[in-house]
Amino acid sequence: MTTFTFVDVEVATVNQNPTYINQQVLYTVPSGKIAKIKFDSVHISKSTGTGFSVHIFVMYSQGTNVIRKHVVGYADTPSSDVATLNYYNPKDWTNVQTAGGTTSISTAYTMSTQPQSWIDSSNNIDTTFDDNLVGYPNYTTADNGTRVYCPETFFMKAGEVLKYSDKLENVTGGYRYTNMRLAVWLEDV
Repeated sequence: MTTFTFVDVEVATVNQNPTYINQQVLYTVPSGKIAKIKFDSVHISKSTGTGFSVHIFVMYSQGTNVIRKHVVGYADTPSSDVATLNYYNPKDWTNVQTAGGTTSISTAYTMSTQPQSWIDSSNNIDTTFDDNLVGYPNYTTADNGTRVYCPETFFMKAGEVLKYSDKLENVTGGYRYTNMRLAVWLEDV
């Protein structure tokens, strides 16, 4: 039998610089089920002021002998008047131009390189992502919004836990709000 649900996650974080959410749990696949999951969106906003610097996030799953990344988002030096960072499933937004419509990507790497060191040599999640990531699009000018790397859907087995970790730099004062939505289809094993 197939069942369907949305997973909505809202997190408020007191500001630090940089701020991390270490292993925020998003969803656990119930016993006796297999999950087909579609990433819908992530939205980051601040309670005071505007402007963001580097933001990086990774969604990954952990289970018995399993650790896999599924979604990676990256934003670099958006405009100073930006009040939110918004990430959407790239399969639903395949022909949307970058800000201004004329900026080209000078280097584009696959998701397999995103980010450079998301797991350390001891198989721990790297929650201090390198600001100088290898393998993200290098735009010819700044203010190009956000980039997301992920398949249209991904799969998880019973007991696997979907988690989220991110880094947001150069934000002072107030709170940061993170809102996420996933669509989940469950099948009996």
